[in-house]
Amino acid sequence: MNTDIGPKRKYTIVCCGSLLTRGDVLHLGSRYGKIQYKLLDLTNIAVAWRAIQNADGQPTASAEQRVRDMTEKPGE
Repeated sequence: MNTDIGPKRKYTIVCCGSLLTRGDVLHLGSRYGKIQYKLLDLTNIAVAWRAIQNADGQPTASAEQRVRDMTEKPGE
């Protein structure tokens, strides 16, 4: 495989936080706990998309107000 990724270069990688903080030790091997990382956002977009898909594209909000309709209404 041809690639321009160099082993002596530094890269920034965006990934799901569980890949670095949870039980995915198998993939990290001896690097587990040694990789510096910064949490950018606690939202897992995959969960949101799954909820939207499971709701046939029309998610609803519960009394907890965790989901809000942000669609602009006429006159707003």
